[in-house]
Amino acid sequence: MSRDKQAKQAYNREWYQRNKERQRLKNLEWRKQNPERSRELHRKTRERIRLAVLNALGGKCVRCGITDPRVLQINHLNGDGRKDKHNGFLNTNRIYKGITTGERKDLNVLCANCNILYEYDLGRRTLFNDFGKESYKS
Repeated sequence: MSRDKQAKQAYNREWYQRNKERQRLKNLEWRKQNPERSRELHRKTRERIRLAVLNALGGKCVRCGITDPRVLQINHLNGDGRKDKHNGFLNTNRIYKGITTGERKDLNVLCANCNILYEYDLGRRTLFNDFGKESYKS
């Protein structure tokens, strides 16, 4: 990276720190005036980040190999997804950042069907009929 580019980045960081609140209010006002555009930009950003995360984890279901991102889900290998919530990972962006930086090795990708079957295989799910009696067990 050139010195000019580094100097410009340093200046921009300093400027942002000095004007953080003003920029926050300006952005908030823009979102109020442009709700549809704001939602669309937010949706596209979430979609782009999700695709990057899925690709970082291999981009396909580890069981059946399907690659359609509409059905792919992030699976906790140790079944400890609830621990993330208790450890302050309520924000999925923090989990996503851990995946893309390589810090999280306890996750993989499963499609929706394989993820449910995985839960059944581990005994976390059972099928019940309407009366609460077990009607099927694999």
